[in-house]
Amino acid sequence: MLNEATVKMQAQKLIEAGEFMLAVQAIHEQHQIAQMDDEGSPYSDRTMGGLMNGLKLVGAELLAQGVDALERIEKAPATR
Repeated sequence: MLNEATVKMQAQKLIEAGEFMLAVQAIHEQHQIAQMDDEGSPYSDRTMGGLMNGLKLVGAELLAQGVDALERIEKAPATR
């Protein structure tokens, strides 16, 4: 089974990933709104592309960690 330190580390990564995702969403929303205005967006397409790549990396990391955790749980001997 997963030990307490591993669970805390994974929980912290989930918090950080959630914060990152919310920040990217807010910036994307501001970018979309600003593009509709005459002022234009302060964020370049390159910046937005970088944020989307970061979001992709975070998603891939969370997926990999989730799969790894499930495999470890399934392989662990039953303690019941």
